[in-house]
Amino acid sequence: MRAIVYGVGEMGSIVTRLLVERGVEIAGAIGRSTTKVGRDLGEVAGLGRRLGIPVEADAAAVLGRGADIAIVCVGSYLETMFPHFAACLENGINVVTIEEETVFPWTSAPARAQ
Repeated sequence: MRAIVYGVGEMGSIVTRLLVERGVEIAGAIGRSTTKVGRDLGEVAGLGRRLGIPVEADAAAVLGRGADIAIVCVGSYLETMFPHFAACLENGINVVTIEEETVFPWTSAPARAQ
């Protein structure tokens, strides 16, 4: 399985560690922080080693290279997350997320949930 880490903050770092521990191939990493973009994902995630995967700001380029899944960790609300989910799906990439509202969005974001 090939995965993209979409968001490399604290939760994305935990996701990265779990993926590496389970032998998942990481196909790319997307971030927006100027302190993280261009750095190696292993370093950014605090793994103590390089993974050979640069954190990139251009989500379209990373998604365009393809993967089986993207683990999206960039926000908490469906309205904010929707464009990121759509970009993944438009590239044929399944979405997994840890975001709270997406568990049951019908009460807080009914139009997007629909």
